This record gives sequence, C-alpha cells and structure tokens, in this order.
Amino acid sequence: MNHEFKNSFSQNTVPAKNEVFKQEKNLAELYQFSKEVAEYLQREKISNLVLIDRSARNFYLAVKEYWQAKFPENPEPKYYFFNPDGFKWKGDSEAAAEFAEVYKDLNKAKDQPLLLFDTCIHSGSTLYPITSFLKNNGFTDVRVAAIKSPNTGNAIKADLLVGADILESGSARGCSPFGDGALVTKSAEHIYSAPVQDAEKKQKALQSRKEIKEAMKSYLAKDKEQN
Repeated sequence: MNHEFKNSFSQNTVPAKNEVFKQEKNLAELYQFSKEVAEYLQREKISNLVLIDRSARNFYLAVKEYWQAKFPENPEPKYYFFNPDGFKWKGDSEAAAEFAEVYKDLNKAKDQPLLLFDTCIHSGSTLYPITSFLKNNGFTDVRVAAIKSPNTGNAIKADLLVGADILESGSARGCSPFGDGALVTKSAEHIYSAPVQDAEKKQKALQSRKEIKEAMKSYLAKDKEQN
C-alpha cells in the first residue's frame, strides 16, 4: 500500500456528525478515487463521464469537487447516469430509441471518448450489455473505469483501475464506497433510473451526498495547504 496514502488516514478526523462515512480511510479513499478519475479525464481529454446506478451515482459529486478545485480553467465533464437493468433486458432497437430521446447530448457525441465508471467488476454482466450497446450504436471510443478489487478483469477489461496502487483487497466499504443510498431506483423498464419515493431512503442518500461534499472540500483544503 502506498505509504503516503496510508498516512493520510492514520489519524481519525471524521466529523462526529457523520452518519455514513464513519472511518477516515473511507474518506481518504473517496478523495484518492476522485483524484485519479478526474486527472484521467483531464489527461485523456474525455468530456463525458457515465456512472452506473446506483452504487456509482454519488461519485460524480466527488469528481465535480475535485475538478472545480484543480482544473477551474477547463470545461467540466458532463455527467450521465445509466440504469444497467434496462440495458440488460430491453431490446436493442427499443433501448436505442429511448437513448436518443433521454441522452440527447451524449447521443450527438458518438465520435468522442466516453468513460464508463462502476464501483466493481465481478462477472462483467452489468457492464457488458452497456458497452455492447454503445459500440453497436456508433460510439467509437468507450472506456471503462472501476475500483480495483479481487474480481476486477473477468469479462470486462478496465482501462483504468482506480486505487490500484493503494488498495490491497478492494475498497474498505466494498461495493458501496460512495454511500449506502441513492436518490433513484432501478427497473428493467428503462435505461434510466427513476426518483426514489421512500422518504427514509431519500434522506439517507442526501446525507451521503452531504458528507461526500464536505469531505472533498476538507481534503482539497488540506492539499492546498500542503502544496
């Protein structure tokens, strides 16, 4: 494990009010993951980031905070969210029609590189239908990023393994490194997710997002002080 990263969470400074991210290493990982993805997007000139619902959705907040702090002069990437269940069960022509209607801007950027991000790759059954759909529908440069885990690399080859030099056996929070809830629910009916109606789940999701934003601002401030 990277010595510098390990030291970054050697002392617990997690706010007492945190309800979701209760360990310093959870927040340190969050910062490291966002750093790697944002810098990859900037370096590779990728302007479209697609996050897989639900486990990866909240991650866009961390990438957004990092990008705005580190690359304020560069246009920010556009963020999109896919419901993998819809891609898995809808017919290709039906999915293509819905895609053209819902993701209008992305549908016009088929000649531009696109980065798909999911928290984990196990069998590849989540990402394979999506990558196949995109390639079959004219996207010329589809790349995949995921957090390093023991199962990464089975059916889908990741172009970017996030945390590869700091993680020994995957994220400390497993396949839920960005909080336990999200503001959406998945179904096989659409390739996009629907807003969650359960008030308790919604509140939990909002709490996760609040803690992510606060953690990123804190780490970015510390990074600025040190540099």
